[in-house]
Amino acid sequence: MLNIPIPPLSPGENGTLLLRGVLSLPLCAHRFGQTAYGVQMMHALPTLSFYQDGAWRTDSYSAIGDPFISGCANYTVHLKAPTDWQLICGGSCDKAVNADGTITYTVQLPAARDFSFVLSRGLVAASGQADGIQVTVWAQEKAAAQRAVRDAVKALRTYAALWGDYPYSQLVLCEGALPFSADTGTAFTLIDHTYFASDRAESLELVIAHETAHQWFGVMVASDSVRQPWQDEALAEYAMLRYILKNSGAAAWRNLVTLRADAPMREYIPFPVTPASPIDYFGSYDVYSAVVIGRGCACLLALEEMSGNPDPFLRSYADTFAFGYATRADFESLLLSVTQTDLAPLMTDYLDTQMN
Repeated sequence: MLNIPIPPLSPGENGTLLLRGVLSLPLCAHRFGQTAYGVQMMHALPTLSFYQDGAWRTDSYSAIGDPFISGCANYTVHLKAPTDWQLICGGSCDKAVNADGTITYTVQLPAARDFSFVLSRGLVAASGQADGIQVTVWAQEKAAAQRAVRDAVKALRTYAALWGDYPYSQLVLCEGALPFSADTGTAFTLIDHTYFASDRAESLELVIAHETAHQWFGVMVASDSVRQPWQDEALAEYAMLRYILKNSGAAAWRNLVTLRADAPMREYIPFPVTPASPIDYFGSYDVYSAVVIGRGCACLLALEEMSGNPDPFLRSYADTFAFGYATRADFESLLLSVTQTDLAPLMTDYLDTQMN
């Protein structure tokens, strides 16, 4: 955390804050570091701390979950790199060749939670369109990139039809190296290379469906991913199930519900955690995934059963809090308003009640 005193600004005044620094990139297959795929810079650039209830949020970084909370900002990024390195990111990108043989990229990414990117060598791209949205996937193998494009296009179309338009002009996915399945920033997702193997096409489709849903629930509508991580993770997992129901049918949906929601509800968890526990309560990603994502998704399925059709609520949720921030209280209040049913006790049972 960096605390910088600035002089008071009168209404209408603005100023420029210049941060100058040198980063040492670790050899690390994670969000931030050098890997065989290049330089991975996910959530690595400075962002303004989130201001909430009269104070700046100063949450520590966590090894589990996504410890990132930020408002939206309009990003203009200039990046200079050798000609044999390719910039891969969300946003509209122009490039110019410099006299010294380097390339300067200029990227515009409006209404973004952050600016994440990869600098890579040796990846190939495939692209497609989803109702005017440019979809690009970078991978080692062209065939894998093309499969991923098809899945991302289907996901964008599915969620736009259910809950409103995708808010950006591009969606970019990139193969990389991570200790978990994927990491999503604004209009950009980095996916671990193991999912691009030819025998893992179905697993890659599920990862893409889940991560693309985060563009609605997590990016467009932000929530407290530190203290209430279920609010975007459970919604993204529920969205993935809706994607499967739409594109693969009821039998595939039922099988996946059994695996991804029913099984976590029966799993023995030897720790005092619930889906609504803060991320620093979790000691392993497996427990976090089972409780926050799996049991959180089971809560959404129960809400669906009780409300009959959650889509009017989720469409209103995406519209009401677009480019803003929704608390759990906001979620429950809007749910009551749209469904005219008090579902808060059901949410308490699923989200706040410890199960072994």
